[in-house]
Amino acid sequence: MQRLKNANTQISYISSKIIFNSLFGKTSSQALYREIGEALENEWKMQSFKDENLEYYKKVISDLNKRGAKNNRILTVVKYVFQKQLDFHLEKWSVTEKIHAGMVLVDLFRESTGLIEYDYNYINGKTVKTVVPTEHLLQLIDNLNDKLEIMHPQLLPMVVQPKPWTGMYNGGYLSPYMRRNRMIKSYDRNYLTMLEEQKMPMVYNALNIAQSTSWQVYQKVLMVVKALWEEGQEIAGLPKRDDYILPEFPFPNLSKEDERTEEQTIIIKGWKRTCYEIHKKNIAKRSLRMQTSEIIRIAEQFSDYESIYFPYTLDSRGRMYCLPPLFNPQGNDLAKGLLCFSKGKTVKDDKNAIKWLTIHGANMYGFDKVGYEERIQWVKDREDMICSIAENPLKNREWTEADKPFQFLAWSFEYAEFLKNPDTFKTHIPIQLDGTCNGLQHYSALLKDEIGGAAVNLTDTILPSDIYNMVAEKLKSRLNAIKNTEPLAAKWLELGFDRKLCKKNVMTLPYGESEYGNRAFISEYLQENYSLEYLWKFFKVGKNPNDCLFKVSLFLSKHLWLAIEDMLKSAIIGMEYLKKITSIANKYSSYMEWTTPAGLIVRQNYQAQRKKIIRTELYGSILKSTVNIDNGKLDKRKQLSSIAPNFIHSLDAACLMIYLNKCNEAGIDSFMIVHDCVGTYATDTELSAQLIREAFVEIYRQPVLQNFLNDIKKVLPQEVELPSLPKFGKLNIENVLDSKFFFS
Repeated sequence: MQRLKNANTQISYISSKIIFNSLFGKTSSQALYREIGEALENEWKMQSFKDENLEYYKKVISDLNKRGAKNNRILTVVKYVFQKQLDFHLEKWSVTEKIHAGMVLVDLFRESTGLIEYDYNYINGKTVKTVVPTEHLLQLIDNLNDKLEIMHPQLLPMVVQPKPWTGMYNGGYLSPYMRRNRMIKSYDRNYLTMLEEQKMPMVYNALNIAQSTSWQVYQKVLMVVKALWEEGQEIAGLPKRDDYILPEFPFPNLSKEDERTEEQTIIIKGWKRTCYEIHKKNIAKRSLRMQTSEIIRIAEQFSDYESIYFPYTLDSRGRMYCLPPLFNPQGNDLAKGLLCFSKGKTVKDDKNAIKWLTIHGANMYGFDKVGYEERIQWVKDREDMICSIAENPLKNREWTEADKPFQFLAWSFEYAEFLKNPDTFKTHIPIQLDGTCNGLQHYSALLKDEIGGAAVNLTDTILPSDIYNMVAEKLKSRLNAIKNTEPLAAKWLELGFDRKLCKKNVMTLPYGESEYGNRAFISEYLQENYSLEYLWKFFKVGKNPNDCLFKVSLFLSKHLWLAIEDMLKSAIIGMEYLKKITSIANKYSSYMEWTTPAGLIVRQNYQAQRKKIIRTELYGSILKSTVNIDNGKLDKRKQLSSIAPNFIHSLDAACLMIYLNKCNEAGIDSFMIVHDCVGTYATDTELSAQLIREAFVEIYRQPVLQNFLNDIKKVLPQEVELPSLPKFGKLNIENVLDSKFFFS
């Protein structure tokens, strides 16, 4: 009986731990079920080994306990020791069995605790079921945050430098009792084995340079964050601590059986739509509240350390990611604002450092679409305000209106200190330089497109080019040309829109976005700025508000796509060419493989999956879940849709790697990196800006597209003919070296 109780306790702990950790993101229910099943299988194997090899088990556990290993570390080590040294193997659970176990446990947890509920989202043409926290759970977290160890993520920042990467499974965290992290996130063992044998000095150096940066928690920002969090207000990007209140039923005396007038029916339908929108909003905010709470908790936990570090890994395209989730230099504005470099650098008499420190403040506020002199003047005109913010940020809250409020707050503390003590002031915050729609920069450079290149700052200009605004103006011109014959065009012009409507559409274009995707982004833009009821009354189309939203978004998406085609021809030509090559490879069921300019071999090899419906019975109810299982064949559709984003991401990753190696040679040692955004000390930013330009030019002095073509030929039969390269423009890539706003 006692053993049965222990087993129930273990199952409850394992499943609830995994459920809670999944709530920080948008984990699909299918992935959640499988993860629980795999964890239970591991626990079962360990318990089985213990029963059959008790004395050896005790010795292993005793040794681990002496070394201070934690429970999840012990499980991992024991699992590998048993399998490797004693060849102890039990029959593996099937995917179906794992899903069965996870599905039942999640539903039992939901029914018995009331701490989670299911949510359904329409993503990329599919309905995705996820698990989200209830309001009751969030209240428990608020009250018991310090005691809820079960909620804590498994991977945290380090208080010593990460272990340098020397192989696919050797680097990052130091502890031998953790499950080994892969240097590259891929489940293709053949691919990882092949990479293990490759010499990739630039790749290894870049990754190790990035994770050697020494950080610390910005104490002043943390104090402000904690005070605002206690207030519970929705401010500076922090979510409300409580759900939005649902409106009361408009006819409290009306029962379900009573007859309803036509007017009452219309009002009740409107009330239901409003309740639904508020409910969806509450669910979205709950995950954000959990993330915010966890970021604050981890920041507090590490706030007393002089230096903390973040180990990095790569994805299959070469992009770098921090291993610890949520609180890291690649996190949201709150996470970034709470972090600064641990070593300060004096800016006294360094005109370039002072210039970049000043510009950074304007950038973080959102005043970044003008020249550098105007940004500097914008800051100088507001020095009194900045000093008052630094003196009392809870009273003087102008900083909360910034585009990136917590990063602007951190900068305000620094800039005010500089004004107060210019001779002794030391800067700690990373000065960030962002690429101008970096994917389009790569396409313009690939095809030597002088028009597209000028639009994304590959050439020197007096003021920075704003591609999003240029597309918005082109769209307005198209609508003006047809407004007399197309009523919806006139209504869109009357409603008005700006660059924000076009931003996501333009940003995602280099990664394979389509006209259909445009409609989704337009719909999202409308819902962020207007209620559905207002839009229905304004446009006067559709059978209901949702139908109206679809029709007006679909209408504009067609014209937005034409505007984008006019402005960004090189990106569309480049994407179509990459898809042509992939279509040919698909005919031979061949994966795609190429080497980036930094020396990383990238393999695109998506496997097709078949759907399997798993049914199980719980308390008389039938639970169903659909799982995807690899069928051993190439997923040709995904190969085709993924080639454009994967190829472009591999190029921006290569640019970052080359940049980091150049910086290391030049003596720059601290970095904040987020793919197409680089940051370092103000004292090093002038040189950093030069080196990122040099890295980009170094790549495109090479025949990048021809090299890609040659690489693909190697994985195809010799007789296969590939289409000739598209026509190139007249862009001189050397112009990038003189472009002030290439990264700005």
